[in-house]
Amino acid sequence: MVELSGKGLIGEDLQGWRVETWFELRLSTDENGRYEVGGYFKDKDLASATGKGKGWYGDDGKMEEVLVLTNDGAFGFVVGSDRVFLSDQDALKARAVEKARAKLTPEERKLLGLD
Repeated sequence: MVELSGKGLIGEDLQGWRVETWFELRLSTDENGRYEVGGYFKDKDLASATGKGKGWYGDDGKMEEVLVLTNDGAFGFVVGSDRVFLSDQDALKARAVEKARAKLTPEERKLLGLD
């Protein structure tokens, strides 16, 4: 069973999970654009109706379409919309090793069997 935090998904087989489009209801908290989340909805009209007059100075809530990873359609994790790429692990490791080797004297490299 997967625990209810994002860390519980690490290394888990995600069979049965799917990505759905939900609507995040954002309720403004000040004039600077800050907001609090008023809930998540599958129906944009229901989100809109729920947010009527609940923002800063009676403003209506705003709906933002978000992607959610869910396995039951009622609980899920908001998925970031920006694509990310894994860093080139091999190149970074090679640079780190080379940087560490550069700190060693020729004698130390020889003792460690690096030369």
